[in-house]
Parts: sequence; structure tokens; C-alpha cells
Amino acid sequence: MPMSFAAFKDLESLPSTGFSMDDVLTVGAYDYVVADTAAADFHVELSNGLKLYTSPSAGGVVTSRQLNWQADEDISTRFQQIIDSGLLSGGVEFRLEDSVVFKWHSLQFPDDFTLSAVNGARLIVDDSLDFLIGDDNDLYPFTFHLGARNTLKDLDVIWIDTEPEGVISNIHGFRGAHSDDSRIVGSRFEGNIEMFVAFHQTTNITIKDSVFDGAYWQVRLGGVDGANITSSVFQNALGDGIKTALGDATGTRNVTVEASLFIDNARDGIDTTGGFRDSVVRDSFFVSNGVSAMDFKTPYKANRPLLDEQMNTNILIENTEFYDHGNNIVLTTTDYDGTITPENVDWRTIHNITVRDSVFAGDRGKIFFVKDSHGVYGENLTLLGRFHHFRTESFGWLEPYDLNLEENDLSQGGVWTPLTDFRALDLDNPVTTYETVFDTGGSLRLSFENARIVASRAEDASGDIRTETYDAFGECDSFTFYDGSDTQVWTSQSVDFDASGNRERVERLFDDGRHVVNNFVDGTMSDRTVSKPSGQVISTIYGPDGAPVSGEITWADGTREVIEYTDGIITGRVRTEADGDITTQVFDATGTRQSIVRQDISDSEDWSVFRQVFGPDGSRSQLSVDYDDGSTSMLNYVNGVKSERIFTEADGDVMTLTFREDGTRERIVFEDISDSQDWDTLTRTFDATGTLIGTDFVWD
Repeated sequence: MPMSFAAFKDLESLPSTGFSMDDVLTVGAYDYVVADTAAADFHVELSNGLKLYTSPSAGGVVTSRQLNWQADEDISTRFQQIIDSGLLSGGVEFRLEDSVVFKWHSLQFPDDFTLSAVNGARLIVDDSLDFLIGDDNDLYPFTFHLGARNTLKDLDVIWIDTEPEGVISNIHGFRGAHSDDSRIVGSRFEGNIEMFVAFHQTTNITIKDSVFDGAYWQVRLGGVDGANITSSVFQNALGDGIKTALGDATGTRNVTVEASLFIDNARDGIDTTGGFRDSVVRDSFFVSNGVSAMDFKTPYKANRPLLDEQMNTNILIENTEFYDHGNNIVLTTTDYDGTITPENVDWRTIHNITVRDSVFAGDRGKIFFVKDSHGVYGENLTLLGRFHHFRTESFGWLEPYDLNLEENDLSQGGVWTPLTDFRALDLDNPVTTYETVFDTGGSLRLSFENARIVASRAEDASGDIRTETYDAFGECDSFTFYDGSDTQVWTSQSVDFDASGNRERVERLFDDGRHVVNNFVDGTMSDRTVSKPSGQVISTIYGPDGAPVSGEITWADGTREVIEYTDGIITGRVRTEADGDITTQVFDATGTRQSIVRQDISDSEDWSVFRQVFGPDGSRSQLSVDYDDGSTSMLNYVNGVKSERIFTEADGDVMTLTFREDGTRERIVFEDISDSQDWDTLTRTFDATGTLIGTDFVWD
């Protein structure tokens, strides 16, 4: 008959014997039921072999500590097993209370499932063994597959040991296919992978209060109908912040982006190759994205026909600010297979795009770059800087363009007003200062020498201040912007220009205390220094082609790392810790890591040298350790799975373990080299379940 037992202090204090199947145990705040020793659907397995079942709380929550998951533990197998057991099905929230490590390539979440975190816990996805590459049956090598009505809440996910910084990875994060009504709230995604989150043929997505830092594509939408993206940050992508993808059965439509920031992405803040029909972007900021802030693209290809739902049409952009882009809004229709004809050109090309009540700031570039598109409407646009209003190109049927930009739709803001009206001054009555206060509360002060403007200072009602200096031809050769309104992610920014108008130096002080200085030669970056409040300083030197040549990272405690590049690809990293310990990494010409060697110079470990060797595909092929007592250990791997371990004692005795292809132990061979035993060799053999099935001796 099942029995109930009083509370135990913790799970590991439970004895392995004395219980019967179905006995109820109370451990801390949780109740458990003893499982059969042969059970495969158990929820908890203790180190002593005791297996237990548990259940969600009254609020439908299961926690990682409830399952006896330990901080920084590799939970790959346990996560799969707990999902297979069914414990997390039926609307359960699974809450991480400690940071854990995941190393598998594919995990399917159940429907109506929430994954959350508390106490600063992180989900660390480790790609060091190349486990995240999909197999032949996995079209998308994603790590986590979302079910319907899934929620990621307050979750911090970081991918480690991926490709080196700047090298495009093929690792994918979360994928939702037909994952309707799924939500990402208050979460953060970081690491160098191909994409963080991808939704395919899904409706009613919510992304809110989240940060995406890194990756190539951060959020990919393919055939999505209905997405609300609010109060989120998209930064430092090697490609695009939001990417809609071509080739899905229906295009992406009915997307709303609100109160979000797109900053320092290498390509576009938003790219709409797969459609953006009936969508809105409002109350958002686009800052210093490499190619454009927003790139609307409609390509026609014979092997990827576009449906009407994949058109880029009926799009509204309002109350949004754009800063420092060569191209702010690009609209491109390309016809590779003769789809467009005079009869369908009006609706097949990108059309009906409205931008209103928005601000464009900076000192370069175009507001609109329109290529074979039409019906572009601008209403109440404020320009703060020097711009071409638009540029047009035609490769087909559209001529002239229907570009509805009237002069009364473009207002030049008081802060960056062009100064041409003040350059034709009376030389007989030279003016040295011109100053005015605007009705809105802002002010403008101009300084002149010999009837030539040399400096300006502009302040608007919000507290933003911009100062400029000018060369002998009246062209701006430097400016400094102070973000008094606190609407930017930085406190101040200064830019110096050379005689040709190219940037020569850019300096930014960010709100989080980072100080970034970029220097340029002939418009190409020559070096970059990032100083952080923690004392860390990251320096990179670039060649004439813009590719990195060398780098250095220093820390406040004296730690220093030197980075070597060949043709822009990292080939070596040598890190010297403050205590003298040295870690050396070597990479091949493609940026694939070949080896890691750690030297314990400080003698703080029980080993002197720790080595790892990697194969051409990046998977680990060997791991060896030299211990202080003279013993050594070597692990060999095949396709990332350990195949053999050889441990040599200081007295010469050798223990060799061999493993099957699935990683299970097959054999242990002991060799008595020191002649300390009455046998020469001892061999133990195990079956596929790990059970000892044979012991053989070769006696002296």
C-alpha cells in the first residue's frame, strides 16, 4: 500500500531504499511520487538512482529546481526526456530558476507551453560540439521548435562557442511553423547565429519588450498573417533586424511595429522581400543601419512566383525618426522573368506607401530611393540635415514616377536649418553673430568671420543641442550632437569630416557608459576603439579594404587578448589572464576553429595544460589534459561524439575506455605498467544499456 512520508530537506538527501512504488514524498515545497525503477517516463532521477514523478503547482508551473536541475548543468537529455514524459503539456509554464546549458540540435515544444526564467537565469545554447546542425531529415536546423500558443517570457537566451564574430553562422534558434497565437515577451536573444526567431505560416504573433542582439536575421517572418511587434530593440545584426521571407505559400501581411528601435544593423532595419502588405510602422527609431532603414523589395522570379498576398502595398509609416542612413527608405521592384506588363504594372509594382509626421536627420543620403515603384506619399516630413529628397531609377515600365512629394510636405527643421540665406552678407557691414529664438522654444546661434560662417549652435525645446563648424567653403567639417531629450541610446555624438566630405572620426558616448571612437581614412574605417565602464577596452585595426587586420581586448584586472586576422577572418586569439594563465585559439583560413590550448601558469588548477583539437567541420576531435601529478588524459571523438578515452597515471598505468557510436561505454581496459597488481591487463565489457557483462584478466 502506498505511503506518505514527511518533508525532506532536499532531493539529494533522499535515500535510495526504503520506499515503495507510488509512495508520496514531500521535499521542500514540492510533492513527489516514487516511480518504478524501470520507468522511462519519470520526471526526476537522483544520483542514487531513485526515480520520481512530480506535477505542476496549482498555478500550472513547473520549475527547474523542482526537477533537480543544477546551475550551469547540461540539461540537453533531461529537457528532451521531460517533454517526452508529458509533464509540460496542457498549458504548463516551465520556469528556469538557474542558468542551464543546452547542446542538442532539435527540441519540439508542446502546444500551450510557456518557457520563462527568474533570478537572472539564462538558457545557454552551446555549439562547441557542433550539435546544432540539422540532420538529413531536418529541413531547418533549428534548435527549438515552437508549438501553437507558445510563450517565451522573461527569457535570456545566449548562444556560445559559435562562429567567430563577423562570420555568418548556419545555426538557427527558435522556429514556429503554424505556431498561431505565440508570444515573445520581455526576453533577450544574443549570439552569432543565422537567425534568432523564425515564424512560418503563422497568425497572430506578439513580440513585446524584447531585445535581439547579433545574428544575421533576428526575426524572420514567412507567410505570417498578423504580427504585433512593440517596444523592442533590434541591434548589431550582420543582416537585417526584421526580415520577411520569399517563397512561402502566402506573403507576410498585417504587421504592426510600434515603439521599437533598429540600430547598427549591417544591412537593413526592416527588409520586406517576402511582403509587408497592409502593415504599419509607427513611433519607432531607425539609427545608423548599414544599407537602409527600411528596404521594401518585390522580386519576380520564375522559380518563386509571387502571390498577391506577397505584394508590398498599403503600407503606413508614421511618427517615426530616421537618423544617419545613406538610404532611409528604399523601394525596389525587380522583374527577372517578364511578369510585369503594361497592363499589370500599376498593381504588380510596389505602390501606395505613405510616410507622414516623421523626422529624417543626418548629413548624407536620400529620404526615398525609388526603383520601379510608384504611389509614394509624404506628409509633414521634417528634415534635419542635408538630404537629397529622393532618387529614382527605372528598368522597366514606370516613367514618369508617381512620387507624391510636394514642397509643403517637406519642412526643414530649425535645428539643422541650411545656412545659404546667411552666406551672402554685406562685406561693408560684416556680421559676427546671428542669434534667434524660435516660438517653439528652440534657439539658433551662428558665428561668422570675414562674412563667412564658421560655427553654429542649435538647441530645440526638448534640450537637444547640435554644434557645427564649417570650412572655408561653408561646408560642415564637424558636428557634435548632445541628446538632451534622451531620445537616443547615446548621450553625445561627434563627427569630423575630411576635405572631401568623408567621415574622418566618429565619437559616441552611450547612455550605458560605453565610449566608442571610429577613425576613417578616405571614408574607410581604419580603427575602432570601444571603452566600457567596466574597464574593458576593445581595439580593432582595419586595412584599406575595410577588413580587420588585428585586434586587442584589455580588462581592468590586467587581462589581455590579442586577435589576429588574415583576409578579414580571425586566425588566432591569445588571451593572457591577470594571473598569467594563457589561452591560445587557432583558426583556419575559413575562420573554423582548429585548436584551443589553455596553460595554467598560475598553478590554480590541478592540471598544467588543457588542449582541444577540432576537425574541418568545427566539431571537437580530441581533448587532452596534462595533470600536475604527472598523469595525462586524452579523449578522442568521431563526428563530435567521444569514441575513446585514455588515462595514463603518473606511474605509467594506463586505463582505456572505448565508446559506441551512440556514446555509450563499451569497454574498459586497465594495463598494469607499474607492476603494482598481480595481473597485466584487466578488461571489463558492457552492453548497450551500460550493464557489465564480462571481466577478463591476463595474470602476471
